[in-house]
Amino acid sequence: MQRLGIAQRTQAVTLSDLSSLKGAVVMNSWTPGIAVHRIGPVSVPVEPTFLELLHEAYQAEPLESP
Repeated sequence: MQRLGIAQRTQAVTLSDLSSLKGAVVMNSWTPGIAVHRIGPVSVPVEPTFLELLHEAYQAEPLESP
C-alpha cells in the first residue's frame, strides 16, 4: 500500500463498528483479498474498488524466495 501512496493504520474493530465499514476482506500471503460478506450477525457490504486496490497492491509487491 505504501508503494501506491496509501496510508495504513492499525485499529481495533468491534461488532458495533462494523456498520460503519465500507467493506472487509480476508488476506494472507496466497491471496490479495477475498470479500467478507458477514461477520457474526452483521452483514458487511462488498466494495469492489477496495478489492481492486488490494489486488493492485499485491501485484506491485516484488516476489521473494523463502
